[in-house]
Amino acid sequence: MTGVAPRRNAVAKGASNRGRLQVRWLLLALVLVSSLVAVWFAVPERAAAETLFGSSHAGARADPDPNPVELGVRFSSTVDGSITGLRFYKSPEDSGPHVGTLWDPDGSPRGRVTFEHESSSGWQSATFVTAIPIRVGEVYTASYVAPRGRYSAANGFFADGYTHGSLTVPTSGGVYAYQPGKFPTQTWKSSNYFVDVSFRAAPTVPDPPISGTPTDVGTGSNTTLSLPRIPWDVDPPTGRGSPRPTPPAGTIPSSSPSWPGSTASAATKR
Repeated sequence: MTGVAPRRNAVAKGASNRGRLQVRWLLLALVLVSSLVAVWFAVPERAAAETLFGSSHAGARADPDPNPVELGVRFSSTVDGSITGLRFYKSPEDSGPHVGTLWDPDGSPRGRVTFEHESSSGWQSATFVTAIPIRVGEVYTASYVAPRGRYSAANGFFADGYTHGSLTVPTSGGVYAYQPGKFPTQTWKSSNYFVDVSFRAAPTVPDPPISGTPTDVGTGSNTTLSLPRIPWDVDPPTGRGSPRPTPPAGTIPSSSPSWPGSTASAATKR
């Protein structure tokens, strides 16, 4: 019966190593899961809405032209984002109804919206049901229909272009078309027709820090894995604050098993 005790010791230590490795893998899994949850529920900072003119309408006057006309502004953005709505500055003589359109660079309409609950004059706003994405550097056109003319205008406003925040209007960026609903491309004396957009830059989500990530994961037999440190180096605490007793040297067979990821074989003193 002299060989029974060594075999039992070897089995016990193998089971202990196996349990310790399982605890480390469990801790690693918890770290990875918590990192994935942090990414999933990360709330990107919502960018503030930008417009070309804000509350300003410097130089605006009511043009005496009585003809129905599509009036617009060409613009681009320095960042990707989306257009959430359109605006225009209404003169007291510019009676509706008013319909706004956002156009692609090639002149295709991206979306239309009707201005409702307008005031007698001043800035009027309308919001798209779904925000319309735009790409950095592309030149889009925002426009609205003045069905009876008498629109706001300021000659020479865009003689040198115009930039406000992320939005830029090129030289002679004010455009019109004497056919309501048509893509406006004509210009007149670099005029501004006080058509505007509501723009939001695309949000960015920072990468959360991830700890406990495997440093080298491969398929070879020499692959090493860095695991989170557990609070004990040997068996879990027994409640007495002392580690497991070490068996006498030479009592554990050299064929005792070792477990992948363990820092010591079953026959090595910890």
